[in-house]
Amino acid sequence: MRRIAKPLSLLLSIGIALMAAGCTPLPEIELYNHAAVPMMVSPGDQESCQLAQGGRCVFRFVTKVRIGIHDRNYDYDFPGSLRTEMSEEWVEFRPISRHVVKMQIEADGVIYILPATASGSVAQPPARQREGFPLRPRT
Repeated sequence: MRRIAKPLSLLLSIGIALMAAGCTPLPEIELYNHAAVPMMVSPGDQESCQLAQGGRCVFRFVTKVRIGIHDRNYDYDFPGSLRTEMSEEWVEFRPISRHVVKMQIEADGVIYILPATASGSVAQPPARQREGFPLRPRT
């Protein structure tokens, strides 16, 4: 019994130390397609997601995302500060420490951040955007 208690105690101590250090899980990104064409979203080393017109793709925060539209690929740099964003204006807090940031991609390839209260894509992207948004593909 003592052999199990030590590793368990160590894991518990590490978990408490991480929480005390303010470590938060990476936010989830919900990306909505507000364009008239399907897209392929490739978020870093995570599984790619087929994003239908009007659809939604969910992935963990990464700094680099590639989006394929027709026969072209567009590369985006997500602001690193989004990793620790905690503003209730931009982050929806869900159970089990899930932090969700909602975004919308338009037909011109521009990605807008949506308010935390949005329940999907919006007809008109909000004029007020978080610092670093809207995102445009790298050229």
